[in-house]
Amino acid sequence: MSASVLACIPRRAARPNDPPIHHPGRRCPARAPPHAATPEACVDVVDSRQVNAPFPVSGDQAHVNENTRIKTLAAATAHAWDAFVIVVGMLKGGTGKTTSAWFIALYYAVVLDLPTLLLDADATSQSAYDWFKVAQAEGFDIPANLVVERYPFDDIAEYIRAKRAEFGAIVVDAGGGSAKLFHEAVTEANLLLVPVAPTKIERRKLVATFDEAERAAARNERDVTAHVVLVKADDRTSLPRNAKDKLLEPEKGEGIGPDRDEPFPLAETVIHSWVHYMEAFGEIPTELSEYAELMKELTA
Repeated sequence: MSASVLACIPRRAARPNDPPIHHPGRRCPARAPPHAATPEACVDVVDSRQVNAPFPVSGDQAHVNENTRIKTLAAATAHAWDAFVIVVGMLKGGTGKTTSAWFIALYYAVVLDLPTLLLDADATSQSAYDWFKVAQAEGFDIPANLVVERYPFDDIAEYIRAKRAEFGAIVVDAGGGSAKLFHEAVTEANLLLVPVAPTKIERRKLVATFDEAERAAARNERDVTAHVVLVKADDRTSLPRNAKDKLLEPEKGEGIGPDRDEPFPLAETVIHSWVHYMEAFGEIPTELSEYAELMKELTA
């Protein structure tokens, strides 16, 4: 990893010498949005989603509620923003990216009360968008300032740039099946979160993931920071403790840096294997638990 890029990726979380993380959702009153959101434009987006939705919304009331939600967001985004972009990604499937992306998006939308865009950038499963449609069909209240979209395309960096002025936060669920899409998303990220379970097979893809992140960071004009987050941790076993040791004191070839022996930037907050997380799919959880602590840690 080159020195210039390494300076943008802290080795440990919450250290005094870490580079500053941009403040989430900074308003930019002097700059108008490149594509101002209007109620009419937003309604068109909703209609197109319903046509392609795997769980179509039925009933006039559901349609009215969804239109009202989008119109409310349009009113909230009348001023220009400079979105804080969080990419949740790893070059491996099944690592907890979608769950993490949803809880983080809810943190920005509900706790910080920012207009938030959750982008499902997984070209294979699109689980984040599926989550949204299931929750909608089941009658859960979707936060009025949260929009969920499918965008599994390689030009996602351009799309994020176009949306920055409309949202205070953009959370990208970057699936593990496309290194190209992951790369493009990281070029526009302020923060890269790499969720990994504390097992050997999960950790094996970290080196490749950070290699790709380094190449993307070289093109990022905002100095992206990166953190590994332990998820699915069960403290009744020795796995979380052993994984921390391996991430913070890796053997040569299993870390980052020029010699692949430097520690990964591991977040202190651990996400445990709670039923609360494992059964959250298709719901809108009101208790964000450790994910709220994680985001407080990384954006303090």
